[in-house]
Amino acid sequence: MVRNQSGNKRGIIALIVILLLIALTIFLTVTISRIHYEKKLKAAEEAAPKITAMNVSQKLEKISELATEKLLYHGYIHHEEGTIPFINKKSYVMTYDAEVKAGVLIDEIEVTEEGDKIIVTIPDSKILSVYVDPESVEFHDETFAILNWDSKQDGVDAIAEAEQNVRDNADMDSLLAEAYKNAKEIIEGVLQDDIREGKVEIR
Repeated sequence: MVRNQSGNKRGIIALIVILLLIALTIFLTVTISRIHYEKKLKAAEEAAPKITAMNVSQKLEKISELATEKLLYHGYIHHEEGTIPFINKKSYVMTYDAEVKAGVLIDEIEVTEEGDKIIVTIPDSKILSVYVDPESVEFHDETFAILNWDSKQDGVDAIAEAEQNVRDNADMDSLLAEAYKNAKEIIEGVLQDDIREGKVEIR
């Protein structure tokens, strides 16, 4: 009876030892595998190209100018000057077609580094050009003045007046807002991989 109990104890001890060895083996295997994985991950991170503000700037330089939105405008101007009819008083109604382009200039975009992240700050959009098509300019209800008419100079003045008329009367606010929105979408498209990986933030 005593021998049986002694044998049982030795069997239990042997089983415990075996279980401990199995647990230790599993622990060591998991630990070694984890260390190996972490080393490979660190090596991969070190091997991967690090994004910098210069990298981002170089990507954006390929766009050069974001003329992202345009407005077609048909204008109407009533012009009158002088006081004495037929002598120095002249007047006319002018109609014209113009194109306005708005967008963001790439060289005004700020690219800075904040820790491990690149911050891209987009400036407000601006009017890039106002073009009045000379072929579209038409004069109506013209009243000539003997002492106050220079067709060549008046043509130049008419274009300048039309350009100013566009700036004063076209819906520039909506154009600028849409241009900014489109510029942001284009920049996000160029940097989409870096944004998705959390390396770049657009502001």
